[in-house]
Amino acid sequence: MKKKELRKKKTTSTSEIKEKYHHLKFSVVLIEPQGPINIGMICRSMKNFGFSDLIIFNPQCEIGSEARKFSMHGLEILQNARIIQPKKEDYQSSLIELINEFNYVIGTSGKKTRFNNVKRILYYVDEIDFSMINSSEAKIALVFGREDTGLRNEELDLCDFVVKIPVDEAYPALNLSHAVAIILFSLFKKIRDIHKGDIITSSQSDREQLYATLEGTMDSLEYTPEAKERVIRSLKNILGRSFSSLKEINLLISLFSEINKKSKLN
Repeated sequence: MKKKELRKKKTTSTSEIKEKYHHLKFSVVLIEPQGPINIGMICRSMKNFGFSDLIIFNPQCEIGSEARKFSMHGLEILQNARIIQPKKEDYQSSLIELINEFNYVIGTSGKKTRFNNVKRILYYVDEIDFSMINSSEAKIALVFGREDTGLRNEELDLCDFVVKIPVDEAYPALNLSHAVAIILFSLFKKIRDIHKGDIITSSQSDREQLYATLEGTMDSLEYTPEAKERVIRSLKNILGRSFSSLKEINLLISLFSEINKKSKLN
């Protein structure tokens, strides 16, 4: 195949949002985060997974050089973050006012579910069916609590439901920035069409050319018809499972072609 034809077949590395999710607008909301490093790393993870709207409610630390340092290429997200610093007496009313800006509010918790605490009946991110949201635009808040205590019960009351990350019960506590990254990654996989990048998959005719070349090699090695059939069948099984690329097939064709040339010279 000529280079010009290869360029036409080339798939650009991308991860487009699925059409049915274009109306979803996500915001990451941090409630009283205590560490600037975590805040910076959260911005970095948001950049990794295509989220840009960050709201920091009543931060318990200075958001300065340390946060900027760890945000890396997510610095713009940090610089554009909305920081809400309510007065102590206005804390709950300010939080309610913020929550009321959203159509859906998803809380997060790392604590175990208890049969007597309906506020902590949890779901996993993979269980959320965003396709059920039919409004033309849906503003969704992903709310994360403090590093040490998470979200309080009165804050969970403000959420439509709560999600949890499945972890080993021997040590279920996750660092805040890690928890945010995992949930954003889970959402990324759910709402986007993810491509592998600039990979051109092989066609049936490409693979048939490989089988024909291999058959010539086996003829020179005096394989029996039955043995040839088994080898070709095995190779078809392997390539069928692997979604082989055109480059891989061409390299194998080149290898067997060279073996055929050498055998003819001998």
